[in-house]
Amino acid sequence: GQGAEFGDTGSASDVSDRALLAVANAYTGRGPRTELTELLCTLHGCRSAAELLEQASRGGERSRSAAPTVLRAAESGDEVAADIVRWAGTELGDSALLAARTLGMTGGTFALVLAGGLFRGESTLLLDTLAARVHAEAPGAQLVQLDTAPVAGAALMALDMTAAGVDAAAAHRLRTGLLDAVRARAGAAPPG
Repeated sequence: GQGAEFGDTGSASDVSDRALLAVANAYTGRGPRTELTELLCTLHGCRSAAELLEQASRGGERSRSAAPTVLRAAESGDEVAADIVRWAGTELGDSALLAARTLGMTGGTFALVLAGGLFRGESTLLLDTLAARVHAEAPGAQLVQLDTAPVAGAALMALDMTAAGVDAAAAHRLRTGLLDAVRARAGAAPPG
């Protein structure tokens, strides 16, 4: 994505940033208490919210990978975490709808491929929020989990560009082997 400065929000790093903000708000009294405070302190190896926020304010290494922690906290009932996940689902849904509108697809059936770190967390709340947002305007959208790393698409395109002179059976073996290798590296079992 292009990032928040261009209105492209809802990513795993955005969720991580919002979680840190929620901890800061809970610490200062601007927001409700949240179990994200303890969870992020543990994730960052800090003994307290004050230490976590001090570390972040001084330019310490900020984990952009708190999203799985936020997803788990939301699924176990933390309302602050749930609000963050609902926000992300809405933002991602809005981005998908923008693409569908631009391509004139909102009235038809199409696969909406879910790719990115947030979708590896298998959050029901995230998926339900995104689906509700998309289906309100594009009821034919079918949400599909990407079953391999996005880099596989680039590798397959490169294979297509260089496969001149390769017979169909060899090309099929190359494509299958490539996808299996990418899935194995990502820890996913091949389909079938």
